[in-house]
Amino acid sequence: MGSPQEAIFGKLSHTVAVTTLCSTRIFPGFVDFNVRLPAVSYVMTYDPREHSMGRDPNIGSPHFQVDIYSTSYAQTLTLSNAVMNALRDYSGSTWGNIQRIFFEGKSEMVEQDPETRLITHRAIHDYIVWWNT
Repeated sequence: MGSPQEAIFGKLSHTVAVTTLCSTRIFPGFVDFNVRLPAVSYVMTYDPREHSMGRDPNIGSPHFQVDIYSTSYAQTLTLSNAVMNALRDYSGSTWGNIQRIFFEGKSEMVEQDPETRLITHRAIHDYIVWWNT
């Protein structure tokens, strides 16, 4: 059986609108400093469990943060929209029994490396994945 992590990676890596922009640069955890941008990373931030009187309903709802990085603000927005369109409301059993992926919201940041002066634009998405564990 798959996992929410596999579902996120699988859905993103099989969505042409995403891979056209970032190719195979989709990483669990973080994007290494020497990776060419644009790139995407994802990490589970919280893993609460559903409870029921008398039995375990076998349902998880982990929260994920998906980060989109680019050196261009316009490209960050384009990739951000592609990622959101790929994940939002996804359900299926290709990469685990995913009941639904909910888009919770996003924020944006701009970071500058103090040594190289390289500017990186970043979109930060939050998702909740309902799945059968």
